[in-house]
Amino acid sequence: MPTGATKLGGWLLMAAMLGVSGCAKPPEPEKPAQPTPPVTPMRGIWLATVIGLDWPPAASVKAETAQERVRLQQQGLTDALDDMVKTGINTVYFQVKPDGTALWRSEILPWSEVLTGTVGQDPGYDPLAFMLQEAHRRGIKVHAWLNPYRVSMNTRQQTID
Repeated sequence: MPTGATKLGGWLLMAAMLGVSGCAKPPEPEKPAQPTPPVTPMRGIWLATVIGLDWPPAASVKAETAQERVRLQQQGLTDALDDMVKTGINTVYFQVKPDGTALWRSEILPWSEVLTGTVGQDPGYDPLAFMLQEAHRRGIKVHAWLNPYRVSMNTRQQTID
């Protein structure tokens, strides 16, 4: 006949076996490791258009023909983008609203005078669309930079009245 200690040990062993086999949850399958996307630091630059600070080239507004003006402006952008690639820039903040005018085809705002010298005059192309196409071709991200406050930099008497 088993002793009391042996009986208790048997019960403990039986309880432990029941607990493990009857009540324990099956182990959860391991989730596959998610690949970690590479982290590329942002290296950005501002490209200001107010009063033609960085772009468009001043000579483009004085070009003899509309085709020459467009060519000079687009060349100015592609040259700037090529320089960005050479120096490791991967993001450009492009000022598309330097004042109450736009450097994209807008139904609300008139065309910027920095493009043609005259507010509202169609430049013959969409500078923002051109920038996006050329920047993305070079692997550069574009952020549109809007100036929400400035109405105009033009302080000539006819614009003040």
